[in-house]
Amino acid sequence: MLTDDESDVAERLSADVDMLATQIGDRNVVRNEALTAARRYVEQRFDAMGYACAAQLYQVGDDEFANIEVERAGRRRDAQMVIVGAHYDTERGVPGANDNATGIAGLLAIAGAFAESDPQVTVRFVAFANEERPYFQTEGMGSWVYAARCRERDEQIAGMIALDTVGYYTSRRDVQRYPPVVGWSHPRVGNYMGLLSNWRSRGWTRRVHGLFRAHSEFPSDRVIIPCVVPRIGWSDDWSFWRFGYRALCVTDTAFLRYRYYHTIEDTADKIDIPRMAQMIVGLRRVVAELIGASIS
Repeated sequence: MLTDDESDVAERLSADVDMLATQIGDRNVVRNEALTAARRYVEQRFDAMGYACAAQLYQVGDDEFANIEVERAGRRRDAQMVIVGAHYDTERGVPGANDNATGIAGLLAIAGAFAESDPQVTVRFVAFANEERPYFQTEGMGSWVYAARCRERDEQIAGMIALDTVGYYTSRRDVQRYPPVVGWSHPRVGNYMGLLSNWRSRGWTRRVHGLFRAHSEFPSDRVIIPCVVPRIGWSDDWSFWRFGYRALCVTDTAFLRYRYYHTIEDTADKIDIPRMAQMIVGLRRVVAELIGASIS
């Protein structure tokens, strides 16, 4: 049974996932009008919370894209900031309910808790364009452009958290898989939240995971991949790694669990909203600890 707080979060998550995946749908460079509609929706949601949105516009060829950023400045100017992000585009031809309407919905739910807070540490919430192909792991990714600007400005970042594909949970024992490099020491039931990072980000990942376990009973696991493994990085965390920042991805493990990944069947009815709400409420508490803020 959900708490009152979790029920409120679940209602908002459901509405956001439905808007992005069902009403807007397939959103990417091929359907730029829909991508723009998703961007406008995220901006409107941030605006309604009381944030001042800033758009980072950038060009890829003849096309213009935008990352959407909001911030709560911290009282401690000497402290390294925290960034929470998610991408709002989809693979071509798919509605993208789990990948990544759930990530954006989670981002909005977390951001909403701090809209009127006075944190000790600066926190930014960013919606990125172009995580999916043909921009995946290229300089056309919105997160690459954003992380590059952070490095150019010499911004000090304690760590980044990317939310990507966070809405599918099951108690079945035959659906959770792992890449061979991970081994067999991880849960075999797909009912948990995963934290994935590279070796350099291991301290950040352990910190976030430890806080999550302290503040939530929702099942969780972390996977730290050695740097020798080629092309690791599932999401926008990868871009921050490229510029020397610590980052991790919060995920339900995507294609390793979710058989509708990158298909036209990635629809809103597949999302486990109640369990996702429990996970997001736990993650909000983690962010509160990281930035020294109270949750509204």
